[in-house]
Amino acid sequence: MNCELKAEYDFSGVLMWHIVPAGAFMPLCGTPLAPAAETRPIPFSADLDNLCHLCAILYAAEPKPQQAASP
Repeated sequence: MNCELKAEYDFSGVLMWHIVPAGAFMPLCGTPLAPAAETRPIPFSADLDNLCHLCAILYAAEPKPQQAASP
């Protein structure tokens, strides 16, 4: 599944980053997010302290495409 990060906001700014299927509004954890919330690519998630733990667990459990074995 092609996914991206989407921000959840509180009164002071970005509260948490969630993993969302590309082009969707609902993250893997089900927390409602603003459709116009800022998005970032998934590789950015390694630098985040405020990544949703449930989204990260669910994303890690998603089947990934198999890569061809090298001869």
